[in-house]
Amino acid sequence: MFYQVKLKYQQVQESGLKKAVTEEIVCDAVSFTEAETIGTVELEGLEGGDVTHIKRLPKLMEVFNDYDGKAIYKVVVYQIFVDEKTEKEKKLKYEWLMWANSVDHATRKANEILKQGYTDMLLDSVSTTTLSQIIL
Repeated sequence: MFYQVKLKYQQVQESGLKKAVTEEIVCDAVSFTEAETIGTVELEGLEGGDVTHIKRLPKLMEVFNDYDGKAIYKVVVYQIFVDEKTEKEKKLKYEWLMWANSVDHATRKANEILKQGYTDMLLDSVSTTTLSQIIL
């Protein structure tokens, strides 16, 4: 299961002043407790570090942690299937995270991935995130 963890700590600027910094990471953990432990380990050595928020990400299906880019983007895809009982077409929404340099770059990467085995899925959207790290 994937979790989004917010971390707060004090960062010393070049001027010597301290600035409060908030970072968001995504980690693969079996529980909230393990996600908190991962966040705490990330804060080791940082002044005033604290895990401030943990959120489970139930729709996050895949994480492409190849560091092929400057930022982490969220890709929304839909799996289309026919319900056997109602015989109606249904969609299941999933999310992916991937490193890319821009929305266009992430879109190209997502389309390539879809061609390689996700033939029953369609790309819906690509957006920027505030995530700074993915820990698997």
